[in-house]
Amino acid sequence: MEIDWMNIDFNEQELFLLQKFCYGRRFCNRHIQKESILSAIPSNEIKKYKKALNNLLKKGIIAKYKTQNRYDLCFPHKNYSSSIEVLKKYEKQYDFIDTCYFDF
Repeated sequence: MEIDWMNIDFNEQELFLLQKFCYGRRFCNRHIQKESILSAIPSNEIKKYKKALNNLLKKGIIAKYKTQNRYDLCFPHKNYSSSIEVLKKYEKQYDFIDTCYFDF
């Protein structure tokens, strides 16, 4: 299934998580626990970010990675450049987005 990147509206939480995946370069050979990706989120906001994480999974932007007895998350390398373009699109709208760290 091909992702139609420019017709997806991303919310603030999805963009925050997308930037974390891009910055950490958690490609599918380097997976991360769901709890780790949500570790810096304030407890009163965690529900929104879990929903955003599930939205990114449903859209196919991130993927589940089967480990020994749990599922971790990973970021398919093929989505990296499109994700950077999306982050650049929203950079002026949200101050937490800083694309200067990414390769273009």
